[in-house]
Amino acid sequence: NDAEDGDLTSSIKWTSSIDGAISSSTTLSAGTHTITAAVSDSELLTASNAITITINEVAQNTAPALTILSPASGSSVEAGVTLTLQASAIDKEDGDISSKVFWYSSVDGKVNSTTALSAGEHTITAAVFDSEGLVAKEAIKLSVVAESINAAPSVSITSPYEGSIVEEGTTLLLKANAFDSEDGDLTASVTWYSSIDGSINNLTTLSVGEHTLYASVVDSQGAIAEDQIKLSIVGQSSQPTTHSVTISWNPPVERADGSMLSVNELSGYRINWQNSTTGTSGSIDVDSGLATYYEVNNLQSGSYRFSLNSIDINGLISLNSQEMTIDLN
Repeated sequence: NDAEDGDLTSSIKWTSSIDGAISSSTTLSAGTHTITAAVSDSELLTASNAITITINEVAQNTAPALTILSPASGSSVEAGVTLTLQASAIDKEDGDISSKVFWYSSVDGKVNSTTALSAGEHTITAAVFDSEGLVAKEAIKLSVVAESINAAPSVSITSPYEGSIVEEGTTLLLKANAFDSEDGDLTASVTWYSSIDGSINNLTTLSVGEHTLYASVVDSQGAIAEDQIKLSIVGQSSQPTTHSVTISWNPPVERADGSMLSVNELSGYRINWQNSTTGTSGSIDVDSGLATYYEVNNLQSGSYRFSLNSIDINGLISLNSQEMTIDLN
C-alpha cells in the first residue's frame, strides 16, 4: 500500500533465487529458495520483503517389473488339463505385487491363474498395476491341443480254437494277441478266466466240463477288451473216437529251378497236418524217398488240412504242396 498511490498489490513483482522472475501462482524447482516480493510507487520508490522456503524433490514413480514364470512360451498342453499360471511382479515403490497379477487369453478372454484352456493357439497376457496406476504386461504363446480320446485295446484268442475238445489232464497253453493304439503290444498283460475254474494261468489244466474261456486286457487308461471261446474238457472214458487217413502222392520229378530230380536223390517226405476244430497240429517224417503213401493214425475228429514236403539227400526241404482238406467225424 502507498500513501499517495493507494493499493499497489497488483504491481508486486516476485523473484526466486533459483528460478528467477516468477508469477504469484507458480511451481518451483526443488531446492532452498529465497522468494522476494518487490513493488515501486509512482515516484519509483521501492519496497521489498523476502522469505526462504525449501522445495523437496518428489520421487518419480516407476512402472513395476513383470515376468511370466509358468508355463514356458511355446509350450503345448492338452485341452482340459488344469494349468497354474505363475508370474513375478515387483514394484520399486510397492514391493512384491505378484498377487495382483491378472491374466488374459486371446481365445478364452479373462482367465484365473488356475484354469483349463480351450483348444487353440493362445496368446497368454499377464498384467499388473502399481498403486500409482502404472501398468506392466508380458505375453507368451501357448498351444492347447484337443484332448485325445483313448481307444480301447483289442484282444484275440489264438489258441485253443473255438469248440476244441481236449482230454482231461492235458496241459493247455492259452495264447492270445492284444494290442492298444496308445500302449502298443499288451499280449504279456492278458489275463485268463474259465467259467468253471475261475482265474487261471495261460499254462493250465482244466476241469472236466464245458468251459467258456475269457481273455481280457486293460490299457493304461483303464479301457478293457475281452475275447472268449467255448472249450470241452472230456474225461478218460469220454475220449473221442480216433481216425486214420491215408495220404498218397506222386514223387516230384524236378526241382524248383526246373532241373531234373531223380527219385534216388530223395531221402523222404514230411506230412504236415492241422486240426482247425481243436487247434492242434503236427508233422510226420516218412524216411523213404521211394514212398508214395502213408497212413496217419490216432487222429481226433475234426476238419484237417494236410500238406506235403519232399526232402532230398542233402536235407533241403521243398515248399509245401497244395493243401488237402479232409473232415474226420
